[in-house]
Amino acid sequence: ATTAEARLRHYAMQLPMVEVDATYYAMPSEATSQRWVERTPSHFIFNIKAHSLITGHPTDPSRLPQWLRDDLPLRLRNAHNVYAHHFSRSSLDEVWRRFLSALAPLHSAGKLGAIMLQFPKWFTPSRESAAALPLARGRLRDWPASVEVRNREWLSDRIAPRLFALLRDLRLSYVCVDAPQGWESSVPPLMSVTNPELAIIRFHGRRAETWESRHQDVTERFRYLYSGEQLTAWLGTLSRTIDEARRVHLTFNNNKWNYATTNAVEMNAIIAGQYTAGTDASRSPARPPRQTAT
Repeated sequence: ATTAEARLRHYAMQLPMVEVDATYYAMPSEATSQRWVERTPSHFIFNIKAHSLITGHPTDPSRLPQWLRDDLPLRLRNAHNVYAHHFSRSSLDEVWRRFLSALAPLHSAGKLGAIMLQFPKWFTPSRESAAALPLARGRLRDWPASVEVRNREWLSDRIAPRLFALLRDLRLSYVCVDAPQGWESSVPPLMSVTNPELAIIRFHGRRAETWESRHQDVTERFRYLYSGEQLTAWLGTLSRTIDEARRVHLTFNNNKWNYATTNAVEMNAIIAGQYTAGTDASRSPARPPRQTAT
């Protein structure tokens, strides 16, 4: 497949859903969402990662629309990164409005799985952080949404029950992650179904040596291919989760080369009881362009 349209159509024939990462880096458009609807089967689902300004991450101003760059002080318009606090309240309100408006075709077509709010590691347990979640739910109205945290304090024995209770009250799905351990941004792979409509398990890979590295390309963090044994180990958790949630999404963010799609296909086979472990050679990366929804 040589075009974005052909790649998406091919992908949608192999797997039932995709997680869109591009919406984190650049604001989506309604036209793009409509193309996604038209180029995929009726059952196909898109999980959408919220834009970086929505979740408090650093944002490249050169990738922002002109109307939003114009709201920045002149000294910041060519900065390496900017943050939500650099913008006026009215501009942030407009970011939310336009973000959701752009996704309306997916929502109307029943193809929006969830909007994922992935918070940064400095989003720590506090009154301010806890208050941010109801505010986000208010913005999202009744649209499906999920929350991933990147600070281990949230999963402490004292805080985790409070977090899960809050997410249940807000009908937000907690995103359980498989990721490297031992870092400030590491959270244990603890599954809690906080929304009976949807549970999500997200696989980041286990490449610990690059997980918080500032000196390598971000894709190197996720250059990890799970073994069949590592994926099979999740079957017990998955079985319990299926009993509690109407739908369960397994997403693979180990998106270097073809690792994510390889592991997704393998996990489907494992769940179906049809997996046969291949040789190392059969699982070597072909290093194709990353499969993305465009």
